[in-house]
Amino acid sequence: MRLEVGINSEDIINQETRQLIGWWVVRARNERDPFVKMFIVYMCLDAWMTTGSGEDLDSRKLSWLKDSDNPLNKHWASAPNKKVPLNGLKGVGKIEDKRPTHGGEHKYLTDTENLDQIVDFIYQIRCNLFHGGKSYVNTNDRNLCRWSAAILQNWIEWTLAKTR
Repeated sequence: MRLEVGINSEDIINQETRQLIGWWVVRARNERDPFVKMFIVYMCLDAWMTTGSGEDLDSRKLSWLKDSDNPLNKHWASAPNKKVPLNGLKGVGKIEDKRPTHGGEHKYLTDTENLDQIVDFIYQIRCNLFHGGKSYVNTNDRNLCRWSAAILQNWIEWTLAKTR
């Protein structure tokens, strides 16, 4: 179910936020470290969600992203270059929530067409990365960050281009 937004969905982010996101996305293009790249592109997504939703809490921002008529949601289906990294994430299939009070809980990605599942899976990767649950020497962790960053970067760049 989609929530209706009372303003034109193309006008959801202000020009200042749009310019900052655009600058950081350009910066991410040249970043080789998958962990740093993931930090950068998730920061772009978070800025877009925060400005668009007007919310502080991640859960509310993510609900806005998944359930409202917003540019990111609108342009997800047509965003290019996501099949290979999505299949990489699906190949891993599940990731553990590394927060101390959530040990043993997992997020799953079984359907690369399900935006809610994809967003929840990438968000868990982000949480594990931001809170110390990813290791640079672990190939799986590097791949999870590489694939997630590729998906987010392509999606954000596509949406920026489509909403100019």
